[in-house]
Amino acid sequence: MMYIMPTVDSYNNFNFINFVVTENPLFAKLHTCMKLKLCLLFLLFAGLAHSQDDEYENKRLSLEVMPCGLIDGFSSPSYQGGVEFRIYKALSMNISAGGYFGGWVASQTNVKGYLVRIEPKIYPPHADGGYTSVECLYKKESFDWTDSIMLSPPYEKTFRIFKSNIAFTLKIGQCKTFKSGIVIDWYVGLGVRFKNVTSTLTPLEAKHMSFTPAGVNEDPSDTYAAMYSIGNYWVPNIELGVKIGYCLWR
Repeated sequence: MMYIMPTVDSYNNFNFINFVVTENPLFAKLHTCMKLKLCLLFLLFAGLAHSQDDEYENKRLSLEVMPCGLIDGFSSPSYQGGVEFRIYKALSMNISAGGYFGGWVASQTNVKGYLVRIEPKIYPPHADGGYTSVECLYKKESFDWTDSIMLSPPYEKTFRIFKSNIAFTLKIGQCKTFKSGIVIDWYVGLGVRFKNVTSTLTPLEAKHMSFTPAGVNEDPSDTYAAMYSIGNYWVPNIELGVKIGYCLWR
């Protein structure tokens, strides 16, 4: 059964406004990820401000990596790389793919999966490298998870969780290509994400997960219930990041 989920916290059924304004553990995690990404962007801006390289725009072909994939509030840390090529004048296409390193906590093991991004970009004339784009993202991830099943009596079980996501995001950004060939592309975006989560648990066990992984001292049940609750959800999608690359053909 599919239903609209304007909240990322299905475990306590908070609405999205309460989710944002209260001290929700998942929001705290996302907030930390955003702060780390902002620090990375600040360091890049500082470096660019002191760069003496001339800038070239409307590159024909470049390769790039996405370091912000290491700081993902929605999934496991990932490695991502891609290519951008010009289709016609102000229209370019960016295609990237990647995979996952490992989990956030000790209870999350044997992480596998991949992700693909397709992003047409429009560079308006005289926009100094500024662009508008629409990104389509598909992610598939699976991992083993150890948790307590709060039946009578409670017991611990290791099972596998399967997650798939498809997201559509409207983004704005700015891309700079320097004389040295270095490409810096920073962006922000807002969109919507459809998330499907299944597991090898029985329906009864899935309803009684504690969402408290081993090795975590505080009670993170809200966080992990938001990320791993079984079902189909529509949730907001927020993008903030940077791509670093090299121009192969101007």
